[in-house]
Amino acid sequence: MPPSLQHAILIGDHLQLRPQIQRHDVGKEHTCGGQLSLDVSLFERLAQPFDASIKLPFTTLETQRRMHPSISRLIRDTLYPTLQDDSSTTLHPQVSGMKQRLFWFDHRRFEANQDESQAAIPTSHSNAFEVQMTVALVSHLMRQGIYQASDIAVIARCLGQLQMLRKRLINVFLSRAQHGMYIIDNSKTAGGVQM
Repeated sequence: MPPSLQHAILIGDHLQLRPQIQRHDVGKEHTCGGQLSLDVSLFERLAQPFDASIKLPFTTLETQRRMHPSISRLIRDTLYPTLQDDSSTTLHPQVSGMKQRLFWFDHRRFEANQDESQAAIPTSHSNAFEVQMTVALVSHLMRQGIYQASDIAVIARCLGQLQMLRKRLINVFLSRAQHGMYIIDNSKTAGGVQM
């Protein structure tokens, strides 16, 4: 930052969305990449600097007003142990046609051109079974007569999966879960995320 800077306000989250890098030798965990750490976000660098003598003030969200508590529990248990739910979050309506607001649909069908020995390789893949199940879930929700296509968000973690979904669904966009979250994945390929 230039010496002439007197005041800066940055809004972000130092616990989420690390940059994706293609070369792991420039990452924080690599012996040679530690100096560069290109997989560390700007907010993480500011909130948790490599040089412990540098302390920059920051404030963390303490009350969330978007997610139903059953969904916010996922991030409270992993990233934000002191996060509180605003009382308004309990008023979100149930997801019509679903018994629960959150569930994991775990399966053992691997991505295209992949077997169990390659399951942890984090490159862009697609899984026709997951696409089929996602399309069926979206169709089920639409048949409830309450939701429009713009009310339903599908999040794909791989570009190949997103491309397959776009061919099958008209509205595929990134959103944030508010009333419910349904995850269709093979837990062996989820990169260590506990299901």
